[in-house]
Amino acid sequence: MRHDLAAGQRVPPGREGELGLSLIELMIATVLTVVGLVAIMHSCIRLHGLQRLDTEIEQAHRACRANLAELRTLSRTALPGFDGAGFDVPGPDGTTAILQPQPGDPDGMPGRIRVRVERATANRTLYRIDTEVAWIGVSGRHSIAFSTLWGGAP
Repeated sequence: MRHDLAAGQRVPPGREGELGLSLIELMIATVLTVVGLVAIMHSCIRLHGLQRLDTEIEQAHRACRANLAELRTLSRTALPGFDGAGFDVPGPDGTTAILQPQPGDPDGMPGRIRVRVERATANRTLYRIDTEVAWIGVSGRHSIAFSTLWGGAP
C-alpha cells in the first residue's frame, strides 16, 4: 500500500486513479438531473393550467347561479322574454369578462338563457329555466348548465 500524502491515508492497491468521478458518470448524472428538472417544469405548467381551469369553472358557476337568481325575482309573465338572451361571465373583479365564447356563438357572449313552458294549466304555468355557459378555455371547449323550475299563478 502506498501513502496518499495529501490526505494522510493509505490507498488500497489497484484503486489508484479511481478516487473521483469519471466523465461518463458525470454525464449520466447531468442527464438525470435535466430529465428531473424537465419533469418538474412540466408538472408545474400542468398544475397552472388546472388552476386556471378551476377558476374558469368557478366563474361560470357563479354567472349561471346569479342569472338564475335574477330571473327568479322577475314576474313569471316576463320570463319568456328572456328566452335566447345571452350573458357575459365576469371575472373575480366583477366587471372584466373572463371567458371567451366558443366560435360561432351568435351573440358573442359565452352565457345563454333558455326559458320553456314545462307545463301549463288554465291559470298556472311552470317554466323550465336553463342557464348555460359554453366557452373556450385553457384546455379546450367547456360548458356548464344549470336548470330550475319556476312557476305558479302569474
